[in-house]
Amino acid sequence: MADRQFADGCERAAFNALPVMFTNDLWAHQYLVVPNQPFTYPLAGPNPFWNTGFQSIQYGISPNYPCCSVNMPQGLPKFLSNSFVQVGNNGLGHALLSPAVVETTLPSGNHVSLSCNTTYPFGDTLYYTFTASAPFILSLRVPAWVKLYEIIASSNDGSSPKTYDSSWFLPDPHTGMLSIELLGTGTVEYKLHTSIRTEDRGNSTLSIYHGALLYALDVGYSDTTISDTTSDAEQYPLRQGRIPPQAHDHIIINTKPWNFAIDLSTLVYHSNHTSSSTDRSINTTLPNPIWAYEAPPSYITAQGCQIEWGIEKGLPARPPLEGERKCIGNVTEVVLRPYGSLKVHMAVLPTMDLKKGQE
Repeated sequence: MADRQFADGCERAAFNALPVMFTNDLWAHQYLVVPNQPFTYPLAGPNPFWNTGFQSIQYGISPNYPCCSVNMPQGLPKFLSNSFVQVGNNGLGHALLSPAVVETTLPSGNHVSLSCNTTYPFGDTLYYTFTASAPFILSLRVPAWVKLYEIIASSNDGSSPKTYDSSWFLPDPHTGMLSIELLGTGTVEYKLHTSIRTEDRGNSTLSIYHGALLYALDVGYSDTTISDTTSDAEQYPLRQGRIPPQAHDHIIINTKPWNFAIDLSTLVYHSNHTSSSTDRSINTTLPNPIWAYEAPPSYITAQGCQIEWGIEKGLPARPPLEGERKCIGNVTEVVLRPYGSLKVHMAVLPTMDLKKGQE
């Protein structure tokens, strides 16, 4: 087992950086994604990137280079195949949290079948059912962003459920794993509690997280499909008539203003998603595709205002310095949604004290 930060980083990539880079039908992807990207189309003029071309941020079948068309589908399968780890001689650990099923024989000879039913990272509870030929140790990772947690373990042997919580049951400081002994068959309920947190990006700008998800400013969404550049008849004559109709490129632009500064003190988390330990069928499903625009059940609101903020080399320039930010419109409520669902977005936002900003 390694440091917890590596598992946290894997989840951050799988639930944010990966889904934002492909379209809902999985036919198109980006070569580069930019944290502040309110539009994606072929760039013109001076190139902001030193080693890629004008299609760098465009969604398509093979923008710039064809390698990602093959590499992109490997991300989630590799994440899932590495989600469970062996712990010692008779232990099984859930290191990368997600819905998953594992059936294995541990070095001790113990045959274990374990299923995790969850809507994580959109939900905060993971439900496990297990069957084992002998007692075994189950280890569960506590992400670094978790404030409080609770585990309720029940075995089908008539014994009373056992409860473990963060007031006294602490994870390994190195791996972040909690380890409990389980008998025969039964269930485990693992509930995580967290709150909004921010990460500084310099110059009084920040990124906003809740749980494993990054939240970005919703700038609206308008998608226009255009011919795939690899279908050019003159350049690729042998491909004509062989290209699937789903193979095309996209121009995606914002339909709402993107040049906002927000007041950090006004952030509020909202979720339309609930979970229940008494009825696990309640909202245990999510929209499909979950990474479609407005599909995730959670969002964050804040108060913000538009500021003077220019374009440089086809993309948003650095925001003005903190002392130079002034509202150029009324204060209004803005919405931030999970980054992976916003193909156009603003994820590094300048902050303002709006009371001072309106003086």
